[in-house]
Amino acid sequence: EGIAAAALTLLFYLPTMLTTIAYYNADLFGNIPLGWLPMASTIGEFASWGLRVLLALFSVSLYEKHAKNRIEVICRQCPEGPERTEALARSGGTNVLAAILYIGILALLEVAILYMATPAFLEIIQASLGL
Repeated sequence: EGIAAAALTLLFYLPTMLTTIAYYNADLFGNIPLGWLPMASTIGEFASWGLRVLLALFSVSLYEKHAKNRIEVICRQCPEGPERTEALARSGGTNVLAAILYIGILALLEVAILYMATPAFLEIIQASLGL
């Protein structure tokens, strides 16, 4: 469920990123019609908020279901005693690599947006300042 939520978050954020790039550097897209981007961006924002609400409402029950399934598998595989306790302790916790990977992907997307939109943005600022 966590990977699906992360993928949906990135998918919902994509139209907003494209809208930002199109606003500051429309030449990057060539002759592609961009009239649909603002509506897609709005839909993506609403979908993102909807996903956040759903996660807030159901994340505890989803995690409880996941944890119970893992505990049941370990209880079936290991006999009662210290081995089972050790196996249960090893199976718990947060996947730090997944969290770092998610944050890294978001950071790379932000850098990509800045790389594509910044030259035109700087030209707009310089023109408004009369430089």
